[in-house]
Amino acid sequence: MKIRRILKDLLNLCGFDLIRKRNRNFNQIILTAYSLLNYSPKIIFDVGAHNGSSIDRFSKLFGKPQIFAFEPNNDLYIRMKDKFQDKNIHISNKVLGKQNGTVEFNIHNSSTGSSSLLDFNPDLSFASRRKLTSTNVDKVKVEMTTLDDEVNRRELEKIDYLKIDTQGTELDVLRGAEESLKLQKIDFIEFEIILTPTYLNMPKWSETLNYLLNFNYHLIALSNDGRFFNLGPYDTLLNPELQIDVIFVSEKVNEILNKRRL
Repeated sequence: MKIRRILKDLLNLCGFDLIRKRNRNFNQIILTAYSLLNYSPKIIFDVGAHNGSSIDRFSKLFGKPQIFAFEPNNDLYIRMKDKFQDKNIHISNKVLGKQNGTVEFNIHNSSTGSSSLLDFNPDLSFASRRKLTSTNVDKVKVEMTTLDDEVNRRELEKIDYLKIDTQGTELDVLRGAEESLKLQKIDFIEFEIILTPTYLNMPKWSETLNYLLNFNYHLIALSNDGRFFNLGPYDTLLNPELQIDVIFVSEKVNEILNKRRL
């Protein structure tokens, strides 16, 4: 401990901070949780699948689950259809939201991962860093459906794992899952929270958390701006685009985990 303290003091004098890297990431936490639950997820919903990296991730984590992936960018959708020929992987180019209909989706050609139903905020560094301008954003018409409709149409009893990364519209996806949330049909929910108003008319991050809390879902893990790797600490003063990933679980899953936790 003395050596660590001396090293930290020396680094502080040089303007550095010694940060301990945690030895658990999201994937390890998820595997631990399912080990405690004594089952492996069979139904995965991947909302905002982008280029398919999350499909690869879940396939490696869980073996051969049924994965229902949603990606409105048609180019990325076609690439994923070509890449994933597994009969257990179902890819759709719809968006999930709070209602059914046709909506306008913004495809960011210079940064496809930031594409969203919402318009980007031109006054923030988020736009300049990703070279987002009115000339390189394509607005396309896409079909919107709700998560509840997808569950009912496919006659699914439940969703074992739901991942949402829709760049600011995560709350609307959850609003479209009201029936499933009321009935506690979703065991795990992983989603991204953007802490600053990166997009115009983006709801406050606290609204999304409160929405899930109202349905008796419980926060069990978070990762501060490291996606699946917990590095910390971070702040919006030095990082105006600060994002975190969180995992919520249903009331029943939370009770089991509390009884069997390590």
